[in-house]
Amino acid sequence: AADLVHRGAVGLDVQHGRGVFVCGRTGKRVGILCELDILHPRTSPFYYLLLWNLRRALAAAGNRVHVYIGERQPGASEALPACWRFVEDIDEHRLDGVVALSETGVGDWMPQAESDGVSVVGTVSLCPYSVRPDGERLALDGLRALHAQGCRRLAVLGWSGAHDTDAFRALALELGVTTRRVWIRSDLHPQFVGAGWEEFREIWLASAEKPDGLLATDDV
Repeated sequence: AADLVHRGAVGLDVQHGRGVFVCGRTGKRVGILCELDILHPRTSPFYYLLLWNLRRALAAAGNRVHVYIGERQPGASEALPACWRFVEDIDEHRLDGVVALSETGVGDWMPQAESDGVSVVGTVSLCPYSVRPDGERLALDGLRALHAQGCRRLAVLGWSGAHDTDAFRALALELGVTTRRVWIRSDLHPQFVGAGWEEFREIWLASAEKPDGLLATDDV
């Protein structure tokens, strides 16, 4: 029983005057792993908002959720070891599922998770179930929203290239929205300090004519 409690498979029900009873757990044990340090001052608010919403959604579905935070800084490319507490919980078989929000790939914990039958969903292609946002659809939705607000000269800040598609250009033409090449910037990584401001300043100074709408397709 002590081993089952340690692994989280069962719990203890303490009843004063009667004793301590072993009881079954309900719900899956799900870990959310973010290798990016969301406590770093330059980390985009996108990540902690995503974590917050994921935790709420998983808990509302009856799961027991634990969040694991790594130490990779914004803009860093090196892959650091995953959060030690997460690796420990994988090794001790304490998780039934994992949501991996990692931009540098899946770590050494994946073989252990797979051998234990742990379901893994993530934003990287190495995960068994990979989930990526539909950037083109979001860019099209943004274009429609700006047009509805009266914008006709559109600037774009982005990194993913979601705006650089035939569908986006066709919709802009259909709506009568101008997107000049000098108003489109996507060559500076959004996690660099001041990236959004530097790119927008170049847009604003590029010509006498100014854009009246701005579409940001990444966390710039």
